[in-house]
Amino acid sequence: MRPRPRGGPGRALAALAAVLALTVTGLGWHSVDQLVSGIERIGNLGLGGGKSDGATDILMVGIDARTDAHGNPLTQDELAMLHAGDDGEGGLNTDTIILIRVPNNGRSAVAVSIPRDSYVDIPGLGKGKINSAYGITKSTLQQKLIDQGVSPAEADQRSTQAGRQALVKSVAGLTGITVDHYAEVGLLGFVLLTNAVGGVDVCLNNAVDEPLSGADFPAGKQKLDGAQALSFVRQRHDLPRGDIDRIVRQQVYMAQLVHQVLSAKVLASPGRLKELSDAVGRTVVLDDDWDVLSFLHQLQDLAGGEVKFETIPVKDLNGWTDNGESVVRVDPTAVHKYVTAAVGDDDEDTKGDGGIEPSTVVADVYNASGAGGLAG
Repeated sequence: MRPRPRGGPGRALAALAAVLALTVTGLGWHSVDQLVSGIERIGNLGLGGGKSDGATDILMVGIDARTDAHGNPLTQDELAMLHAGDDGEGGLNTDTIILIRVPNNGRSAVAVSIPRDSYVDIPGLGKGKINSAYGITKSTLQQKLIDQGVSPAEADQRSTQAGRQALVKSVAGLTGITVDHYAEVGLLGFVLLTNAVGGVDVCLNNAVDEPLSGADFPAGKQKLDGAQALSFVRQRHDLPRGDIDRIVRQQVYMAQLVHQVLSAKVLASPGRLKELSDAVGRTVVLDDDWDVLSFLHQLQDLAGGEVKFETIPVKDLNGWTDNGESVVRVDPTAVHKYVTAAVGDDDEDTKGDGGIEPSTVVADVYNASGAGGLAG
């Protein structure tokens, strides 16, 4: 039976997960406080902020921004390194969207991936791809505010907040889960954070040469630096299931990255720690109501530090709208039911082959993309 498509945080989100892993495996809390203090904070996103449902629900977003977390434009060298725009899309598409539930009772977390082309209801816009909720909402309001005489800086700030609010509402409407906290990382974050831990080892069954993503690697074992790794997990062309296979590969890469973080002596290197802190401060955005230090303490209690990865069910991977736009069609009722089962407290696997551990994701990559051995 073909594995059900599954995805993962991917790109910069994998690196953010690695940062969380680092902080709970030996880094002194004083150092953690210094690291967290440099993160860009945002408010008024319409988040739940509470834990009345017995868990903390976090929306983690990987964004194709051409700026850093503080709105500063990336340099031309950085844009070239990221192959920004080579994938045919730009702006503020949120191409990695994952909802993570961390139970308050110390049980394992569940990460539910949402395909970026899922065709959903977007507040104020009608139907659209979920990865466009942020960007289109932002650009529409930004232009409206500028036309009204609002300064460009204020228009950018207000429209960015509206874009994030639209994404939060879109995810909540699709999944039926109220988002408590928000984490966002840009493309540059993936590169900087991966480099901060010394790169990631992979093993490819076949050589890769796909110019749109910049993926150009020989077969066999090799270590990828941040820019190379970003190209690798961005590849969707020449994969049998396109974006679905890409998010599977991103999930595998996250597992391998975290594994290498935990096995490397990053914490013993002042240089690595400074590089890590600088990368987090420049590329990570969190909501301002999130007590990150308390949350990191909570993560220490998770059973075995395990995370189960899921992807919402889809009706049609190759759907089309009336105006000829390619989309992934989803049934919100089925998604609600699936997510409820996926994040439930019972131990029964009600998802068939949907619940997996990071170590078992490798087989999916072998079967789906031909790029095996990523977590080996």
